[in-house]
Amino acid sequence: MSLQSDQFLFDAESRVFDKEHRRKLAFNISQYDKKVVEGKHQFAEFDIARQRAATLKWRVTENLDKYLIEFEANFIRRGGKVIWAKDGEEAMTEVIRIMKNANAKTVVKSKSMTTEEIHVNAALEKEGIESVETDLGEFIVQLRNEHPYHIVTPAMHLSKEDVAKTFNEKFNLPIKKYSKGNYSICTGTTSCKNTSTLMSELPVQIF
Repeated sequence: MSLQSDQFLFDAESRVFDKEHRRKLAFNISQYDKKVVEGKHQFAEFDIARQRAATLKWRVTENLDKYLIEFEANFIRRGGKVIWAKDGEEAMTEVIRIMKNANAKTVVKSKSMTTEEIHVNAALEKEGIESVETDLGEFIVQLRNEHPYHIVTPAMHLSKEDVAKTFNEKFNLPIKKYSKGNYSICTGTTSCKNTSTLMSELPVQIF
């Protein structure tokens, strides 16, 4: 068994018996499930839509080599450039080369599991280049020096109180605790808002 697998098992065993951790997950999953139900309502025939999506996914996967070449041709025709890399190390070499050619000091990136797998942020940091996540959940775990907890909901393991404390520690935003245990964040230019209200106004997922 690899060291990575050993670490995963160790972390999992310590987490599974953490009651507070389980409470946060249960709440966030319940909120996620509500959104799933709401999302299904946009389809007149949900089962048919799901089957069509599964068929399209299978077709693309089975013909991935063809679609990748087709994508490259279309992308180049529109003025883009595609760089093929055999592995993560070669991909990062190309990324760093591009950043240095542009004399980049700060970059922003969207949510990407591929960049997590090849450790883009860490590699850029070693080169003195700041990488800032644009997805709110990814940004929160980046501030906390943590890895994404889930492929869709990176900060799923955190409560709104955890997030409020993180913003307070990193940006010195004042927080106010209410009697029920809720927190608010004061931006300095607007009135204080409860964290759940503030997060709902942002166009990204929080948990």
